[in-house]
Amino acid sequence: MSDTIRVFTAVDVPASIYTWARPLLETVSSYGCRIIPPEKMHLTLQFHGDCTQEDITQIQAHIESLDVHPFTVSVQGCGAFPKPQFPRVIWLGAEHPSLHMLAMQFSQKRSFTPHITVARQKQPSSSMETVLQQYQDAEWGQFPIETLTLYKSILKPGGAEHVPLYTKSV
Repeated sequence: MSDTIRVFTAVDVPASIYTWARPLLETVSSYGCRIIPPEKMHLTLQFHGDCTQEDITQIQAHIESLDVHPFTVSVQGCGAFPKPQFPRVIWLGAEHPSLHMLAMQFSQKRSFTPHITVARQKQPSSSMETVLQQYQDAEWGQFPIETLTLYKSILKPGGAEHVPLYTKSV
């Protein structure tokens, strides 16, 4: 049996988004959510799952072949997975038509909700829905998409460690 590595393709998010979203982050933290550190924030384009080295080589070649030009993403609103009534993942929305087109380059089998995970909650709380409604129309700023990165994800008790395997400038 061959070894596999858990990988995903993402766009890095600048720390300024963390700063702009601080009011939301402080509020959800008071509800017991674990805040994602700014250096770990990213916008996932495709979670590839457990991949062999051969799979990773193919994914890297696919990323390299993409004809992507820089664009600016607007970060606005917030939401939760699996649903706002009992959230486990709190996220900020990310918008630009090119995000959807870019995600389609990886998979046409799933719907794509462009988002930046900012917090996780072990024990979902129905009272979090009110907090999310309070910030649903908030604008958190913008940032340029300048690179695509293939990351290795190492699961650890304190949260996943993300190690870049390959980065393409756009």
